[in-house]
Parts: sequence; structure tokens; C-alpha cells
Amino acid sequence: MRIESIFLIFIAIGLITLAGFDHYGLYIVIGIFWIISAFNNFLSLLALWSITIFMSGFALMRFAIIYTGSELANSDMGLLVLELLIALIGYWFIKKRRGYE
Repeated sequence: MRIESIFLIFIAIGLITLAGFDHYGLYIVIGIFWIISAFNNFLSLLALWSITIFMSGFALMRFAIIYTGSELANSDMGLLVLELLIALIGYWFIKKRRGYE
């Protein structure tokens, strides 16, 4: 199993776990897609792109909250760092897959 596949499964399990607490059906479907993509080479690049865009969007949302001066808890800062890290790892896998590194 490739490290990309392990990354996809790990992130999908995290998303499904968080979505299960709030009952967001779309997030569960996205997580299932990421798990399926971990075993399908054709879909894995698309899944890596979706993770990168998905996590970048969440990070931008948190940056906007910081910029507008809203209160931000320590857990939000931790999530911001985690989202940025996941987006960067996803982008690194995309670059690696396309042969840019």
C-alpha cells in the first residue's frame, strides 16, 4: 500500500468521525470517496486534489475569522495548523505524483 493511500484513509477516517458527531452526510460521503480512492489508482489523484482544496477552504475560513477579529479559541488555532498541514501534505503528494519533485 502506498503512503498516499494511507494518508487518504487516515484523513477520511478523521473526517467521517468528526462528521458523525454533527451528522453531516456530505462529509461522510466525501470520506467514503477518499477511502475508495485509496484503493483505486485512477481516483487517488482526484481525491488528493479534493483533500487539498477542502482543507485549504477550511483554513481560509479560519483566517477570515481571525482577520475579522472574532474570538478564536485555542482549539481553533490547533485546527488551523492541522488543516494547513493536511493541505500542504496533500499538495506535496500531488506534486510528487506528477513528477515535479
